[in-house]
Amino acid sequence: MSGCLDRVRETDDETADSVRLCQAMVFNDDETETHHVRLRLREGEDRLYDEEAALEPHDWLTVEAADVEPTEGAFTFEFQLNGAGWHEMDMTSIRSDPVAATALVTGDDSFVFLESSKGNIEC
Repeated sequence: MSGCLDRVRETDDETADSVRLCQAMVFNDDETETHHVRLRLREGEDRLYDEEAALEPHDWLTVEAADVEPTEGAFTFEFQLNGAGWHEMDMTSIRSDPVAATALVTGDDSFVFLESSKGNIEC
């Protein structure tokens, strides 16, 4: 992960029409467990990326701008943890350019979304 990410704000800020993508990542920060994750990236109704993996502790699954077309749009980052329900983040609510987000897994059904802040990532 390049730069720093911040916890997602709990505000209802307006979203942008489109953003420039840097990356979306699922990171297993659980010290003891392997977790099965699935990561998807959508732009509107179009699924741009869909991959799954068993992540060992401190392992990650990432989609970067080089992996998708288009690299600018109204992206939704979705992930599934251990076969349970889907969790999603509207990346147009991130206030940086380009945007990056991480789903930080901390347990069997425990995670937090982190997002880039203006000027804290390099792509």
